[in-house]
Amino acid sequence: MRHALLFALYLFTRLRGLDLLPIFLDETLHVRWALLIAQGEKSWDATWKWGRALTIWLGALLSPWASDLLRANRLLSVALGVVTLVATVGIARRLLGERAALLAGLFYVLCPFTLFYDRMALTEAGLSAFTALTLLFSIRLAESGRRVFAVLAGLSFALAVFVKALGVLALPIPLLTVLLLGPVRARLGVLALAYACGLPPAAWAFRSFVATENAQHMAELFTGGGAFATRLASSLAEGGGWLWMWCTPPLVVLALAGAALAVAHRDRKTLLLTLLAVYPLVAFSSVLSWRMPRYLLPAAVPLLVLAAGTLDVLLTALLARAAATARERARPGLTAAAAVLVLLPALSLDRALWTDPARAAMPEPDRFQYVLGWPSGYGVRDSERLVREELARHPGGLTVVVHANRYQNLRVTPLALALAFAREPRVRLEDWNFADPTLVGALERWAAAGPTLLVVPRADPAAPAPDPSTWAHLATLVARTRKPDGGPCDDVYRLCSAAGCPAAASASP
Repeated sequence: MRHALLFALYLFTRLRGLDLLPIFLDETLHVRWALLIAQGEKSWDATWKWGRALTIWLGALLSPWASDLLRANRLLSVALGVVTLVATVGIARRLLGERAALLAGLFYVLCPFTLFYDRMALTEAGLSAFTALTLLFSIRLAESGRRVFAVLAGLSFALAVFVKALGVLALPIPLLTVLLLGPVRARLGVLALAYACGLPPAAWAFRSFVATENAQHMAELFTGGGAFATRLASSLAEGGGWLWMWCTPPLVVLALAGAALAVAHRDRKTLLLTLLAVYPLVAFSSVLSWRMPRYLLPAAVPLLVLAAGTLDVLLTALLARAAATARERARPGLTAAAAVLVLLPALSLDRALWTDPARAAMPEPDRFQYVLGWPSGYGVRDSERLVREELARHPGGLTVVVHANRYQNLRVTPLALALAFAREPRVRLEDWNFADPTLVGALERWAAAGPTLLVVPRADPAAPAPDPSTWAHLATLVARTRKPDGGPCDDVYRLCSAAGCPAAASASP
């Protein structure tokens, strides 16, 4: 019954306000790739040059049946989060007991870090799921020595790599688990079986990604420079700050206390959780100079399980002097009260994610990507609404021309509009460089052809918008869409007839 309530709570938290956050740049790529694969316009392996595959393939299977492509891909992430929740509860039960398992499940459900990324159309939910499964099956392998768990552990870390090339972080998990939990000699055979099953496909996939030109460019862009020790210290502090914000201070403090107890008592089970919670942070801080908080998501499950185990230990110590009957009566209420106190900061952040994600206190890189910066979909959603209103005025169809800056290859506005109207044949999308000297002639042709909107993205300061005076006599400014802080997003113009605009209507800035 308690587990049923836990999963019901999970679905409530993940489905509430699922569509509030507008689509952002990486989601447009993820969803678009899935759609193009489903339509046969892109090969199944085409996205691997970006080191992403499995969740996009699953999205491609859903796309033909989805009326809302973004929602369908976000629901796929929610489903993968169910897998991670099951694995989290299983890991905690195997290592720390039933009480800690329920707490770990509750922490996973309400942790803002997992809540946020379980609802995004990205690879992170799949990567978390298969990394957590790798740990769960590795624990079962160490406990029982059964071959089935060796095969499952190997397949899980291979699938983590196929989700995203960064899934190579899961490869050491079976080895580390057996070394800490043992018995090592008795498990060498099944451990070798795990790697025999998972390592060849994982190595092939990772090697094929590394050989791509895009991977080499990413390595040049993201790998660190300067003094190693200085860079490592700075990156560890920065990444630790991200975990502090996303996982909230009480959960992180509990995890740190659990790590200290693990070292003091030399408890192998909690030492395993400690190492796996720290491992992604150290790995990325050692190699990359440019990264995102979501890279640290694989640390969330061991961190939350460790926090749950620590809270259970503290409650046990608090009740140690009580009589057995009194202890059994007091424990459920005391556990519930302690869990509520620990989760209060998380619930505050969760509430913002459920009602108005723009108000949520995120790490600065995430706030830039998802809310205020040029990759975010805020403002773009308003541009989409304007296109829909114009289509309602001209049900026969219209053309939407988006300014294409040659220095800005990945632009959220045209990608988001293309997805929004992917199945609307009455909307024709065109890219055009408005700085091109042939623009006026092109505008006159579009005006003669029918209703046309011009959209000029203005959010990226590295790609400045062109001077509108060139086409001012042919278009009326309809609206300026903005980010939540008032920063610019898009200028939307309505193209007039070839004779020009009778009186340009002013749009409020």
